[in-house]
Amino acid sequence: MVYRRRDKAKSRIPNCASRKGLEVETRKRLETLHRNTTGPFSIDDAERVLGMDRVQARQLVAHLAQKGWLVLIRRGLYATVPLRAVEPSDWCADAWTIAVRSFSPCHIAGWSACEHWDLTEQEFRDIVIVTATAIR
Repeated sequence: MVYRRRDKAKSRIPNCASRKGLEVETRKRLETLHRNTTGPFSIDDAERVLGMDRVQARQLVAHLAQKGWLVLIRRGLYATVPLRAVEPSDWCADAWTIAVRSFSPCHIAGWSACEHWDLTEQEFRDIVIVTATAIR
């Protein structure tokens, strides 16, 4: 499986040209997500961190993504946009973290591993992932 990195200049987060204000309770929940999740997180992670049932967690995460406070990476996998991001549409999550979380259990292989261990001077835009599970 090859995961393609997105250039920061070309990276666009849909529906979040300007982040909208949030209610106090929603902002507290967003802060909780920021503090208690590292990298991409699933609805199950949000449910556990926020102490909500699955339906409420799914609705909250979808609402925050629609407002531009979260990024939808793939179905069921989200990442928080840093609060210090001036323009959320220009922000891009770490491709390695996304790749490993998206295709777990897996490992980085090929030229991506060579690049990580400084065995090549080339910089590749693709990340090679090897996984034993079927990808839908």
